[in-house]
Amino acid sequence: LAPFVVFAGAVMVAESLFAVSPALFGILNGGRLLDAAVRRPGSSTASMPTA
Repeated sequence: LAPFVVFAGAVMVAESLFAVSPALFGILNGGRLLDAAVRRPGSSTASMPTA
């Protein structure tokens, strides 16, 4: 039972982090962190209008 409880807890924590992090970053940074993450791999001209 213990391994299942640990696994379930880890899944819940991961889901909450994935659900809360984008919303929290969007509220705090106005989407700038996500914009920077999108801008880094691609060309800087693609997301120029959002700057």
